[in-house]
Amino acid sequence: MPETKERRPENDRHAKEKNESVFGSLCDKCSEQTENGIIGSFMTSYSDKKEKFDSSVIAAAVRHATHGRGIVRRAKRLIARCFEKSIFMNLAEQLKTKALGCPAKTYGAFFATFGIYTSLIFLIKKYALFATAASFRDLFCGIALIILALPLLFSTKTLSAALGSSVLIRALLSDVRGASAAGRRTRTAVSGAVRSWAIIAGIAAGMLTYFIPPYIFLLALFLVVLISLLLAYPESGVSLALLTAPFLSITGHPSAILAAVTLLSAVGYTIKLLRGKRTMVFGPAEAAVTAFLLLTLAGGLFIPGSGDPTEAILRASMMLVYFLAVNTVKSRQRLATCIRLVLISATLISFTGIAQYMLGKATYDWLDSSLFADIAGRSTSVFSNPNTLAYFIITVFPLSLAAFVLGSDARSRFIAGFSALSLLLCTVVTWSRGAWIGLAVSAFMFMLMMTPRAIAVVPAATTAVSLACILLPNTLGARIDSIISLSDSANYYRVRIWNGVCRIIGRYSGGGIGIGEDVFTQVYVRVAAPEVWHASHAHSLWLQTLTELGIAGLIVFLTALVFIWQKSAECVRLSTDKKLSVMCGGCICGVIALTISGFFDFVWYNNTVLFVFWAVAGLASAAADIRLQEIKRSAAERSAAESNEKAADVTVLLGRE
Repeated sequence: MPETKERRPENDRHAKEKNESVFGSLCDKCSEQTENGIIGSFMTSYSDKKEKFDSSVIAAAVRHATHGRGIVRRAKRLIARCFEKSIFMNLAEQLKTKALGCPAKTYGAFFATFGIYTSLIFLIKKYALFATAASFRDLFCGIALIILALPLLFSTKTLSAALGSSVLIRALLSDVRGASAAGRRTRTAVSGAVRSWAIIAGIAAGMLTYFIPPYIFLLALFLVVLISLLLAYPESGVSLALLTAPFLSITGHPSAILAAVTLLSAVGYTIKLLRGKRTMVFGPAEAAVTAFLLLTLAGGLFIPGSGDPTEAILRASMMLVYFLAVNTVKSRQRLATCIRLVLISATLISFTGIAQYMLGKATYDWLDSSLFADIAGRSTSVFSNPNTLAYFIITVFPLSLAAFVLGSDARSRFIAGFSALSLLLCTVVTWSRGAWIGLAVSAFMFMLMMTPRAIAVVPAATTAVSLACILLPNTLGARIDSIISLSDSANYYRVRIWNGVCRIIGRYSGGGIGIGEDVFTQVYVRVAAPEVWHASHAHSLWLQTLTELGIAGLIVFLTALVFIWQKSAECVRLSTDKKLSVMCGGCICGVIALTISGFFDFVWYNNTVLFVFWAVAGLASAAADIRLQEIKRSAAERSAAESNEKAADVTVLLGRE
């Protein structure tokens, strides 16, 4: 017996190792068969398609237009020459040089005097003239201007140097050609008269606040700076939009602001492209997205008697961010910065949503209180709908997993893990079942991309969900259990709408009904079920696309997704650099999350979610393009090294002779 007891731990250890070895071998075998089979070939076939596409008429036309041949090249050079030598360009360059080279103290003097006189004007209007129009908002603006002026007044740097030392500016302009050079500009000679004029201008602006609210001046100044920044550095538009997109919901006009930022960045990029200062990437994925963008525009502009032109233009503007991301994110540093910015905004939004739920401020709208009486509302954060919040978060959640995997130390992994946990908890308190499914699928896909042995998570996850349904019957379990239950009013509502949508598809599947909520509502009323006679959309991304754009639109959309997936999967599978493959995997899994949730709801009714979807898809494509460019550079370097070796050998031989 003692001998048996001594041998038992060893036997158990060997048995465990044997089992792990068997399971690991099974996982590796399945992974090998998958990679070498039809699925693996499908995932890594983008390069073959790109080679064929490069020889196509479309690719040739794009190269002809961008790089230029013959008449096109001469026209491009003429436009660039005229633009470079124009009075406007020379004036803009001079203003930029003088503005950036001016000492920060000069701007501090302007803002300080502006703020002081704004505050004085408010006090005079409020307490001397007893004007009813005096608002404390003016006083707050004045105080804010004074606070802004203080660090500028005590700065010894030029404006360019001060901006270059800013963490936010570096994040917006990281790895942008020309931005670093602007930060190293030499000081422009500024006389005392210039500083005096700055003070006089501040006083004049402050005095004018008697008639014009000071925020008008600040808004005008902000718009001038923003437009100049987007036109000069279109890369900043992508960074700025990723950082601020969800917060724009509080402005009341998020779609218009995002569209304006995207369009201005696109104009700035086009100008840079014509001047030969930027290059354009255009492969099969970009061609498919372009086709879908054009179909979207056509669905709002050219379908007779149907379509909402405003909605179509807004959607197309949101889709432009895909091309901006692909063509402006050219390095790993830039890619990591964009991912970091979107994670910052998503984490802050998640904090807001969690706090809202914990403080009892969550909404009871979109919740069947008869079935879920124990649920204390659904969080919306800065959005107007809990589903919108959930769809935004699940698109970003895989990026937090990527950041955690790439954490170089305990501090960075803690921050990434904290961000992932906050996103997960916020998704839970939205109580969006479609978002839960999308998040679970995307998280599993991400783990599967990282290691084939992630298949072991499936039994554990199934067990965990089953236990949740049993142990938490009144809250989370009941919500999970109701996913396929028609007793839930939301599910019943969706099924009845889908029945009506199927009738619409049967009538209009050829060309679709056009883009827009009003168009859909008008058509749906004609075929609606008696129980659900009103609907603003199809409650399914796939059915909505088929309804609006017909079979052609759905096929083009699927083609675009397939090409983006193939491009990204090829990068993840074949890239020798872990950092790049993980970032690309996180981005494509974010796209997967939203498309999976799209089976249960129309996730694009909110343009912010639409923008983030195409932005993340663009980042995935950009990561794949970075890999391809690195391969080309490595091949060129090897070829140059081989040429140098051959030349050296020839020199040696000639020397010997």
